[in-house]
Amino acid sequence: EFRFYPQNHSVARAEYKHPCIPYEYTGVNKVGFWSGFQPVNVVLQDPPQFSITVNDTEPIFFYCSAPGACVQEGMVGVIN
Repeated sequence: EFRFYPQNHSVARAEYKHPCIPYEYTGVNKVGFWSGFQPVNVVLQDPPQFSITVNDTEPIFFYCSAPGACVQEGMVGVIN
């Protein structure tokens, strides 16, 4: 589960060697995920959430696709 805080963030699946590119663009038949942009102006007690189901133990890479967040700010992560 991902929770969103100010200002405008998102979570999108990434490929290990291409961390700031949509997963679908990194190869044929790849299906990723994207939360859409989640603009939040103030810290909320119950912020917007985005959930995915993880069915295996392989690493799943992700990044924030908001302008500048991935390349300039390094907003990337990995599950597992």
